[in-house]
Amino acid sequence: MQLTGKNAEYADFILSKMSDNGGWISRDDILMYLHDTYDYAAEPEFVLHDLVDNWKFIIVDDEILRLTKEGDKAAKKGVVNYASKEKFMERTVNMKTFLSIISSLLAIIGALISWIIELIS
Repeated sequence: MQLTGKNAEYADFILSKMSDNGGWISRDDILMYLHDTYDYAAEPEFVLHDLVDNWKFIIVDDEILRLTKEGDKAAKKGVVNYASKEKFMERTVNMKTFLSIISSLLAIIGALISWIIELIS
C-alpha cells in the first residue's frame, strides 16, 4: 500500500499518537483514537496493519504496539518525507553499485588493452 494522500494522513496520525505516548500504545487505545477521529472508517485500520506488516514501523507485543527505530524516524519526519528520503537513498545506493561495476569493467578493459599492446610490441 502506498502511503500517500489519506493513507499518509492516517499513518501520520497513528505514528504521532504513538510518539506522543512515549513510542508505545495499547491496541485498544489506538483503535479508539482511530474510531473517534475517523468515525469508524475501515481504511485507517488497514493502514495500521500495513505499518506493522509491510513498512515495519510498528512491532506488536501481544496487546502493546511499539515503534521501531524507523517508525520513530517516520513519526518525526512525516511518512511522506520519510518514504521519499528512503527512495532517494535506495536510488543512491543503486547508482553507487552501478558506477562501481562500470569502474571495474573499465579497469579490466584497460588491463586487456595494455596486455594486447604488450603482445603486439
